[in-house]
Amino acid sequence: MSIIKGIIITGTSGSGKTVLARGLQEENPQYEMIQAITTREPRDDDENHYIYINDLDFEKSRKTFFSVATYRNAKYAYGQFEISQAFSEGKIPILLVSPESFSAMKKEESQGDRTGDNSLEGFISFFIDANDDELDRRLINRDGKRITDDDKKRRCDDRQFSDSPDYIIQNLVLKDTIAIVDKLVELYGVSTALSEKEIDLFIRNGMLISGAEKNNIKGASYDLRLGDEYYYRGEIMKLEDKNLRLTIEPYDYALVSSKEEICLPKDVIAHFGLTVGLFCQGIILSNGQQVDPGFRGRLFCLLFNTSNQAVTIKRGAHYATIEFAKMHNFARNYNGRYQEKRDIIDVLPANAMQGGMSELKREIEELKYESRNMQSIYISVIAIIFAAISILLILNN
Repeated sequence: MSIIKGIIITGTSGSGKTVLARGLQEENPQYEMIQAITTREPRDDDENHYIYINDLDFEKSRKTFFSVATYRNAKYAYGQFEISQAFSEGKIPILLVSPESFSAMKKEESQGDRTGDNSLEGFISFFIDANDDELDRRLINRDGKRITDDDKKRRCDDRQFSDSPDYIIQNLVLKDTIAIVDKLVELYGVSTALSEKEIDLFIRNGMLISGAEKNNIKGASYDLRLGDEYYYRGEIMKLEDKNLRLTIEPYDYALVSSKEEICLPKDVIAHFGLTVGLFCQGIILSNGQQVDPGFRGRLFCLLFNTSNQAVTIKRGAHYATIEFAKMHNFARNYNGRYQEKRDIIDVLPANAMQGGMSELKREIEELKYESRNMQSIYISVIAIIFAAISILLILNN
């Protein structure tokens, strides 16, 4: 297990960053919130979270700071000494940093401008967020005022940097958020398959699967459900109340989607495969079954019916199973062509009707023709064998 030098918490306004940091510190004595250094005037609700200095002293001490940020004309920083001291005492320092500042820190790190005690190596970072309605409610309760356009703009600006930290967490229930941060600290630098309890905890915090059903979580996997949208015989179709089943004719194929959306952290990889029931009916999955770290969106796959019987799949049925494994290190930000894709039209090739898909269908028709020819040959061979056996029996008698 790798050694953690500290935790960096960032996120949208109202997401509960400070409350989370306090909760971690109260739940576990190994955590320690580091006092930030600021040039702004003290407020009644600060509760000793800041060390106050003037602009001149701030600039004189800039080289000793771990991070520096400017917010509403005030400067903020964390001192390298305070962080190192907490770490030397066996504590895990907690830093609260603005999304833009942390993104700048990551950029400096990639350029080699952060080294030694100033390096981000060994720090685990979290972007804390929640849905807009929940954020609005919290800000109204906290500030006692209505949500302004500036508040909404700042939220959008913050979310532009959400991919900079290691994890994106939806802080909807504080105890769940504390639990997932604690678990990720425990698993830092560890490679392991995720268990049922861990999958459930990840999902409750907005990771792995969006739109999940708790009952679909199994021992170390999740049962994916068939999505409503599919592509079949040159058309995009939908399963609905009047059309509850997808039927794939013999030697034909359909492009289908998952009902759930996948949202993997940068250190989690996934693999999915068809149910045994569909495989035994002659259905095979054509495309790769690996889901890369950092992927977000629906899963799409081509289902081929290799049997000589039509195969029917009910709307929302369990058609595939997905499992998750945490990696030792973090991958780079995922930027594949299917990132954030949720509709069939987004993954079909532009020339689907005349190009690749039609060519694929033509090949399948040829396979169907060859398969039927082979069946005729098999039947003829079997008939000849039975005829030969009958002749031998007659001659022996």
